[in-house]
Amino acid sequence: MAMAPWRDRIRFHTQANAGAGAARNRALSMARGRYIAFLDADDEWVPEFLERQMAILEQRPDYDLVWSDGWIRGTTLLQGRCFFTSTGSVEPPSFRALVQQTCTVLTSSVVARRAAIESVRGFDARIRRGQDWDLWLRMAHNGSALCANPEPLMWRTVRTHNLSGDSIAELQRAIGVLQGIPRKLRLDTTELGIVHERLVYLGMQLDLEFGKRALRNGDVIGARAHFARSRRLGNWKVRCIDAAMRIAPGLVRHAYLRSRSQDVRPDITPAA
Repeated sequence: MAMAPWRDRIRFHTQANAGAGAARNRALSMARGRYIAFLDADDEWVPEFLERQMAILEQRPDYDLVWSDGWIRGTTLLQGRCFFTSTGSVEPPSFRALVQQTCTVLTSSVVARRAAIESVRGFDARIRRGQDWDLWLRMAHNGSALCANPEPLMWRTVRTHNLSGDSIAELQRAIGVLQGIPRKLRLDTTELGIVHERLVYLGMQLDLEFGKRALRNGDVIGARAHFARSRRLGNWKVRCIDAAMRIAPGLVRHAYLRSRSQDVRPDITPAA
């Protein structure tokens, strides 16, 4: 095994399943070094991953956390593409960019100073999904300096069936995390506005996904109500669907089901 030479320095711990946040907090409590690195199941670092990421933190003592880009693999049409491109992660790290998800942290590529994570009391173990995004938001707001390394230094494994239900679950996860942020942080008026604006947007996206599911299930009335509420997204396709649902809902459903059978759209949600 690749780890054989260091086996006497590796400690394993098992505990009842209480979610990823609880497991990571336990690991943090057992850690002895100044730095922490995360690696989720099925993901993989390239051989020089730690060397490259540690070099950034050593050269820039003002940085508290660095993560890298990575290649996507698995059962997805995005296989072979880079994570940053696929998620639209284009802005420098900041609390605002993390809230708006224009900057996305790839957890399995994170290397951070343990003190910075401990300064915000680690992961919120009450959150079963999205606890990593919640942590990055709290660290950024607390003043931690985050750095995105554009080098792809890992493989991110994605397994998705591309069902509307998957998108609904991911949107509900994101909404749940953001709804909890104002209770944890002292946000000023501008920051509260940013969070509220993002929650409104995610709510409309959720209505759009609920509309798709209702349409697929033959619930025309429910689909029409959800599509109407999602019109504020400003997406011309949504406006066209909403208008068409008022005129020929059966035809819209037939076209939608046919398009799903011909084109399965991959879905990767940022953060967690």
